[in-house]
Amino acid sequence: MFNMVVTRFASGLAFRSVVVQLAGSLKFSIQISIFRVRKRKHVSGAMPWNFRLHYGSRYFFQFFDGTPMKIFNTILLTLFFAGIAHAASLEDDVNRYVERFSGNKTVNEEVVESLEWMGLSDPRVFDLIERRAIEGAEPGRYDRKTRNQVQLHIRALGFSGQSKYAATLQNFAPDLTYGRRAKNALEDLPYYQKWNPIISNRAIFDAKYSDDVNRILNMLHSDDFLLKRLGAQRVYAENKDAILLSTLETEIRASYLNMKNENDNGPIDAVSWMVKALGSAKQEQYRPLLQEVAVKAPSKKIRKYADQALDR
Repeated sequence: MFNMVVTRFASGLAFRSVVVQLAGSLKFSIQISIFRVRKRKHVSGAMPWNFRLHYGSRYFFQFFDGTPMKIFNTILLTLFFAGIAHAASLEDDVNRYVERFSGNKTVNEEVVESLEWMGLSDPRVFDLIERRAIEGAEPGRYDRKTRNQVQLHIRALGFSGQSKYAATLQNFAPDLTYGRRAKNALEDLPYYQKWNPIISNRAIFDAKYSDDVNRILNMLHSDDFLLKRLGAQRVYAENKDAILLSTLETEIRASYLNMKNENDNGPIDAVSWMVKALGSAKQEQYRPLLQEVAVKAPSKKIRKYADQALDR
């Protein structure tokens, strides 16, 4: 019997793990967990969450738009993310991305966007991305798919934290087609120059947890509230590991009463995201803290997020 269980499905979400269990020669099941990378435009006709697909059902191929190759591509994408979640070293992470960006094949959007939270700065990766951006810029003016790829690559250069790419980004900045992404990337560069060594610091990784969880822990434990916010956003969008929720609880308790200056938006926004991320787990054990924050937080914005989390 072949069962596929799809959890938290909505259009535009990215696959994160596939677990295959063999149970005899004629019976096996595949569980696919789907998590949001970022909110995208809803596409009508998306299947409801917790939809169970049975082998032989006409819905099986409809889910993949009737194209078996899409199943294969999805599995490849899933295996890529499984690899970066359990790499043995930073070098392994670099080599995995170098392999994906080498050559001229289109790189999946989720792979490019994942550089936002990987903590990588290695030029071996970003030189390939820069080349793709430069070479694709002119063809992209006449082809939407190419243009979207170039925009993603330009944006990704900001995640490098490497000043060597500033000149390329400045060349793109006045461009009507690519300028907005280039300006965003230029703003990101100094932040990621500081953040990437923190995110990817394997010296403090805990072997009990996946690399992805360890990277988020590094973000949440940092002294930079903007980096804490990125970590909270990762928890909200994708990873509800118990240690991450426990860490969010500790961080919220340690900081929410100190958020008194509404003009200091960075820390307040970070704590708001931490509250939002903790509430998204919908775990009863954290409800008393959310109730406390909803009443006692000096910041109106933080109280609002706590109220919203309680209403979920």
